[in-house]
Amino acid sequence: MKSLRKWATPLTIGSSLIVTITGLMLFFHFAPGLTRPAHEWIGWIMAFAVLAHLVVNYRAFLLHFKRPVGLGIMGISALVMLLSFMDLAPAGAGSPVPLVMGAIGKAEVATVIALSGHDRAEGLRLLNAAGIKAEASQTVAQITGGDCGEQNRIIAALFVR
Repeated sequence: MKSLRKWATPLTIGSSLIVTITGLMLFFHFAPGLTRPAHEWIGWIMAFAVLAHLVVNYRAFLLHFKRPVGLGIMGISALVMLLSFMDLAPAGAGSPVPLVMGAIGKAEVATVIALSGHDRAEGLRLLNAAGIKAEASQTVAQITGGDCGEQNRIIAALFVR
């Protein structure tokens, strides 16, 4: 138990700091480099650290269940966690990206080429140069078989300049 005490609290503090800062960055849509994966993976380290911290401090932890303020805060936290699993957003709210990507998947290649600003011949040449065999009348879904990675390759070939 003594060796656990040496690292459980410092690891909890350190991982909490990282998860807090990266969480705020994500909230404000500023996520350069490894911000998102750091937030997600260090969250696992934090969960382990908190569990170790609870093992070391279980007596003090249990006292919070006997005090109204501690019990209230933990109850409200549990309620917020449960509410976070619910989709309370009105229809159409949120990011339009999944809707746009779905529409591109259903669209004919000629339509996607037109949206990219290329003429049909140039768009087909760009796709062919990227190793994508496509005909203008095919839908993106027909070419990709529904593979999102392949759909992204088509978009990159046509839109990235």
